[in-house]
Amino acid sequence: MNNRFILIVVFFLAVGIGFFHYHMKKRPEKSEWEPISRIINQTRTWQGKTAPDFEGELLSGGKFTLSDYIGKRVIILNFFATWCGPCREEMPELERFYAKHRKEKLILVGIAEESEKEAVSKFVQNYKLTFPVIIDEKGKIGRKYGVTSYPTTVMIGAQGSILLYEIGMISNTEATFDKLYRLNVDLLKKGKGISKKLYLEKRKLQEKGTKGKAGEKKLEGRAGEIADKMGCLCGCERELQECTCTIARKMKRKLETMDMGEQTDTEIIRKLHKEFCPDGK
Repeated sequence: MNNRFILIVVFFLAVGIGFFHYHMKKRPEKSEWEPISRIINQTRTWQGKTAPDFEGELLSGGKFTLSDYIGKRVIILNFFATWCGPCREEMPELERFYAKHRKEKLILVGIAEESEKEAVSKFVQNYKLTFPVIIDEKGKIGRKYGVTSYPTTVMIGAQGSILLYEIGMISNTEATFDKLYRLNVDLLKKGKGISKKLYLEKRKLQEKGTKGKAGEKKLEGRAGEIADKMGCLCGCERELQECTCTIARKMKRKLETMDMGEQTDTEIIRKLHKEFCPDGK
C-alpha cells in the first residue's frame, strides 16, 4: 500500500467525519446563541468609551469619586452581588490581584448591587476583601455602565477610556488584566495620564453625542414612573426619562405601548434591558 493511497483514504475519512458532525449534531437554537451574541456586542460597544464618572458611598465610610483617580491609577470596577455564585467564585482571584499590585498604580473597587449594608459587610468579611467596596443601592452606577448581569468587570486606563468590559467570572486575573494593566501603568509612570479637567471635558462631549432631538414629551403614568427610576443603556448619565438618544427613544416607545399587565416594575425593567442592551447597532 503506497503513501498516496493512504493519504486518499485519510482524506475521505476526514470528509466523512466532518459530514457526519455537520448533519447529525444538533444545531444551537436561537435562544442559546442570542445571549452569547448580546454579551459579545455589549463588550465591543463599551471598549474605547470614556468611562462614566460617578460618586458612591464606601462601605467603610466616606465617598469614592471616579474622576479623582482617573489619569492617576489604572482602575478596575467589579460589579457584583452577594447572591451571585460566579461573583463569589472570582472574589479570591480579584483579591489576590489587588494585593499583588495595590502598592503600584492600581485601584480596584467592588460595586455591590445590594441595598443591605449588613449583607455586603458579611460578604466582605467572609472573603477577606481588602479593596474598597461601594453599595450601589439604587443601581445607579450599574446603569451608567450598562450592567445587566453579574459579575461584570470594567478596566479603565491612563486616558480614562474603558480598556476591558468583561461579563462573567474571571478565573485568571493575570491572563485577563496583566497586559493592559502593565501597558497603562507604564504610561502613568511616564506622566501620560489624562488630567481630570480633560477627562471631564471628554466625558461631556461623549454625552453630548448621545443626545437626539430635544423637546420630546415625557412619559406619564406608570410608564413615566419606570422611566424616572431607570437609566438609559446608551452609557450616558441620564435617567431614561431625560435621555433623548436613539436607544432611549426606542425604549420609551416600547414602555408607552407595552401591555404591562400584572408585571412588577423590576420585571419590566429586566425585559427592557434584555431587549435594548447596547449592541453597537
